[in-house]
Amino acid sequence: MHVYLLITMVLKIIMENKNCKSCADRAHDSFVESIADEIRTENWQKIGKKYWKPIGVLLCVMVAGAGGYNSWNNNKRAEKDAISSQFFAAQSMIMSGDFEKGVTNLKHLIGVRNEDYAALSKLEYAAVLCNQKDNEALAVYRSVFSNEKSNVLLRDLAYVFYVNAALDMMSDEEIGVNIDEFINQLSGEYSNSVWKILAKESLAFCYIKMGRNDLAKSELESLIKMQKVPNAIAERSKIVLLAIA
Repeated sequence: MHVYLLITMVLKIIMENKNCKSCADRAHDSFVESIADEIRTENWQKIGKKYWKPIGVLLCVMVAGAGGYNSWNNNKRAEKDAISSQFFAAQSMIMSGDFEKGVTNLKHLIGVRNEDYAALSKLEYAAVLCNQKDNEALAVYRSVFSNEKSNVLLRDLAYVFYVNAALDMMSDEEIGVNIDEFINQLSGEYSNSVWKILAKESLAFCYIKMGRNDLAKSELESLIKMQKVPNAIAERSKIVLLAIA
């Protein structure tokens, strides 16, 4: 192929440098073009004879690779569906009273390769620990929001839940050490996130723990006025407002 390109380039230079427009030159040009065609045909034939086996192998590899990818993709989808079923089954067990088995299944799901369901399982397990007033919940929430491989939305949600759990489980001394960081995070990074309603409510609780009921009142009043606030949160905010008034 390289020989063909080299010869055609040389012929092209020769043709471009021809200033004579006589019939003899035109005949010469035609002759040159016919030679180039023969060279091209001959080189393609040589390439075909020399490389038909590797090309055939390459095509077979490509076809096999496409089939393997489809098989892998189907297996991955089936695995994800299975994990999803296990997760919702564990939730149902806990809600229906089969607590021990549900928690066991959640612990198993925490170790799966699917990062989303691993994070969801951790959030669910942490909620169970919170109901038991177990401080391990804080470590579980922290493992989600500090994991860069986890989904960003789940990481943000884990942090908001972490703050709420911390306000209930940390000692006054521990809260005093962490309260400024909680407030800065909630009022800054999380104020415009998807979970901003939850973040705003958590911020109000932080202010209450800090003894700044005036700031808490301002946050709760603005929360109630926000659009698309769930009724449960709005009603809870109204109750808290009456309590701190």
